[in-house]
Amino acid sequence: MKYLIIVASFFTLLSCSEKRIYDMYKEFPTGNWNGDSSMKFKVEILDCTKPYKISYHVRYNINYPYSNLYINFQIYGKDKVTLIKDLNEMQLMDAKTGEPTGKGLGEIYDKTFEFLPSYYFPKNGFYTIDLKQYMRVNKLENIIAVGIKVENANTN
Repeated sequence: MKYLIIVASFFTLLSCSEKRIYDMYKEFPTGNWNGDSSMKFKVEILDCTKPYKISYHVRYNINYPYSNLYINFQIYGKDKVTLIKDLNEMQLMDAKTGEPTGKGLGEIYDKTFEFLPSYYFPKNGFYTIDLKQYMRVNKLENIIAVGIKVENANTN
């Protein structure tokens, strides 16, 4: 029975890793995201015939002073030509209760925002996903880390 559980766990992990292409957080050492600081994530796409679901993560402290966070994202290839650029708003705190909307424990919470549910990259190769905070303050306090997750959009 013990071996059956180990084998089942192995295949569960294997199936999860087949769907996930990239999943990485980058921390802000000071716990503040400066307006002039962008976070760049380099992702390798091996099959441009498939659609990809792209999300970003935000790890924040419950002392974050706002209910929302605006993030400007940009995707470009090695030629630095912008493929897509947009501004998204994500709710980190419930506007009425002030409670965190992500998953967490204690004072640290994580929130994921899917911004491209089915994106086709134009060709195989390396791409950079660039995130930049777009709030009205230069020093955005209590943002601990941001991350990118890229996974196959097809679940088959």
